[in-house]
Amino acid sequence: MRSCEACRDSLGLHPLFVDPIRMRPLLLPLLVAALSGCAAFTAQTTDSPRPSPAVEIPSLDIPYQAFTLDNGLRVVIHEDHKAPIVAVNLWYHVGSKDETPGKTGFAHLFEHLMFNGSEHYDDEFFRPLENVGATGLNGTTNVDRTNYYGTVPSGALDLVLWLESDRMGHLLGAIKMLQRKQACKLLALSYGIKQQHTDLSPDAAT
Repeated sequence: MRSCEACRDSLGLHPLFVDPIRMRPLLLPLLVAALSGCAAFTAQTTDSPRPSPAVEIPSLDIPYQAFTLDNGLRVVIHEDHKAPIVAVNLWYHVGSKDETPGKTGFAHLFEHLMFNGSEHYDDEFFRPLENVGATGLNGTTNVDRTNYYGTVPSGALDLVLWLESDRMGHLLGAIKMLQRKQACKLLALSYGIKQQHTDLSPDAAT
């Protein structure tokens, strides 16, 4: 049987031709090493990351008192005497969901009307509170609530509670007064336009 060299020479193969039979003892270790490397690489890429250690979140404990007045008003109080101020936040459980279909915008309208005075205080709600140093006065309307809030010096707590209680219980009279004011303004405006028209008419010039 002819040797591989003789076969190579007879076939005219290049001297760099590698005999697979001779290379067989070397191919097996190389193949095993390659497969081992692939397996290690796959294991590194498919391993899920280790979960980070759990972070303990401290519990939130805010002491407060809650009670209901005889009129049904629910009161929640949290005391913090670090500064001589009081944050007041009053919520009405009424909003745009209570509006009649086709007649929208009344919840937001009444939010603004309640800033325009009440029966026993016929002026802007902000004015007396700003005079005593109140800050952050405002109100918002949402689907199921309307709220009013602000921060006042502790000495003005009685004032803000009185104003809130008056517009809570005596708003309708203020709306009627507002309607009368608007009617008077419209009447005065109409009279002024009419008077101006009369003064500029040809008959008035002669």
